[in-house]
Amino acid sequence: APSLVTGAQGPGQVDLTVGSAAATSGPEQASTTVAVPTPVQVDATGSAAPGLSAVQAFAADSADLRGLTTAPCTSSMTQAELIAGGAAPGRQERLVLANPGANEVTVDVSVLDSSGPVTSDAGRGIVVPGHGRTSVLLDAVAPAAQSPIVSVSVRGGSVTAALSDAWLDGSVPAGLETTVPATAGTSLVIPVVDLEQAGLLRLGVPGTDPAVASVRLLSSDGVTPLTGGVQTIAGRSSLDLPLAGLPAGTYALAVESDVPIVGAAMSQARVDAGPGDIAW
Repeated sequence: APSLVTGAQGPGQVDLTVGSAAATSGPEQASTTVAVPTPVQVDATGSAAPGLSAVQAFAADSADLRGLTTAPCTSSMTQAELIAGGAAPGRQERLVLANPGANEVTVDVSVLDSSGPVTSDAGRGIVVPGHGRTSVLLDAVAPAAQSPIVSVSVRGGSVTAALSDAWLDGSVPAGLETTVPATAGTSLVIPVVDLEQAGLLRLGVPGTDPAVASVRLLSSDGVTPLTGGVQTIAGRSSLDLPLAGLPAGTYALAVESDVPIVGAAMSQARVDAGPGDIAW
């Protein structure tokens, strides 16, 4: 990161390790193209290392998969909640788990839905090999989830997690997105929500206590309460709030809650029944 931000007085170096291949290095920045499904480990050294950030990008434009995704690279963790997906026909969610450690770890996956938590044998005891990755189709864990929030719990180590949301509406690709773990808190701000078309806000309660959440819209015109934006959400469940009937534009959303919650907003870009894209 720039020395103006970090206060670092010297240089830094970034090393990228693609699978088991040798690292790609660069003074202060580096990039690489990944041709096969594999995790990439990013390490930084030098005085500028505390400012390290990284992002991955993927684009597709085929008959059955279309969209652009970008996602920040994250540190590994032992517990995470990820938000994406839906119950529309042709919607498919894939959870990707990567293990930066040398020893295999075990992961349990459940889904928070509007009716409460959903668990299944397919989500228990998932093994992620050392320096490897494992993917799980959400349909195997919670095929009927209407408003899924994926909950990941790790034993024996830590993983990074990403959730892919691919939408094929009949034979027309309607979008693609990748999300990373959401941050839980009692005061959340989602800074950029494109509402040129109708979208939705998904909130979830990772804990067992119910939450009372209120949502406000922030725009260049000031602060506006969202119609129907005060809701009680049961513990270990999710809730979708429609973002419709608003003047087209870009907004921020401010969410206040009495207990920690997670949240994300979905935007759509599509003309009639043609191809489109989505963003969380």
